[in-house]
Amino acid sequence: MAEKNILQILFGGITIKGDMAKIVVIDSGISPQFETGEQRSYKIDDGKLIKSESVDNNGHGTYVNQLIQYASDKRCLITNYRLLNNELRGKSKDLLIMLENIPEDTDIINLSLSTPMTDSVKDLERICEKLIRKDILIIASVSNKNQISYPAEFSSAFGVKGEFFKKSEKIRYEINGKFYIVADKTPIVVKSVDGGFTFFGGNSKSTAYVSGVLAKIIKGKGSNLSSFLNEINQIMAIDMYDIHDFEYYPNNKNYDINKIETIKLICENTFQMKYEDYANLRVGKIFTNENCTLTKLLHSLMNELRFSMDNRLIRITDFKNAYSIYDAFNL
Repeated sequence: MAEKNILQILFGGITIKGDMAKIVVIDSGISPQFETGEQRSYKIDDGKLIKSESVDNNGHGTYVNQLIQYASDKRCLITNYRLLNNELRGKSKDLLIMLENIPEDTDIINLSLSTPMTDSVKDLERICEKLIRKDILIIASVSNKNQISYPAEFSSAFGVKGEFFKKSEKIRYEINGKFYIVADKTPIVVKSVDGGFTFFGGNSKSTAYVSGVLAKIIKGKGSNLSSFLNEINQIMAIDMYDIHDFEYYPNNKNYDINKIETIKLICENTFQMKYEDYANLRVGKIFTNENCTLTKLLHSLMNELRFSMDNRLIRITDFKNAYSIYDAFNL
């Protein structure tokens, strides 16, 4: 019998309670056009959690929802608690109220956010310990600056941090004072609330991906986390790549030269990786021509090459050159 890792020991007995994983996302809300199924939205009003209209104060919560649905193969029902404002800031007392009012049948709480708050840390830890005793799994992001942040630091939570992984689907764990789940933070293409496209990356993205994968795998393999956690290996250098040295070379296959030339023409003088911005996740500054946007680029490619962006996990690295775009979109 394989030796249990610490994650399995801590969380292996948690049982998923229904046929469809139920996830509470505490974030900036969700834009109504991105709701699926029987989604519900809540907010804090006068110290109480109340039902509200579907609104996203920033866009961040909508991106989190999209990735969870994608990674879970839509095997989850998401409820959104709107905590963060348009600057992605929220009140610690509101977070405590939200966590105190998590439905009993919830399986996963996704917190693609973190707080360094120390004034309420004992209350926050008490609530998290109460939730884990109810078989409610807390998936919480570590700060993008990898500072001490809560509730990711608690033993009662899955603290998630991101690394640039060669493979987007890889999940590992890391021992650094405590155990953290590690997933790819490479920015991916998501639909924006204005109908266009944007990039979503960092530890927030890693956290949402882990929540979606857990919802999918647990539902597919059984009623608890044990088998999944026993498959997670410790992070190794071979899993990662140096973003400054990243290159993409054509695969050994017959490329359609006309499509390659079309892609080159569309991308000419409009798009180029700026690695210093890319590594720091300042993905809004990766275009060399300010008149070109990701939305314009993708619309031009879709119109000329006749493909759809639906059900695709496209990373920023897929735009390295014409061959990487060709391969990413299976042209």
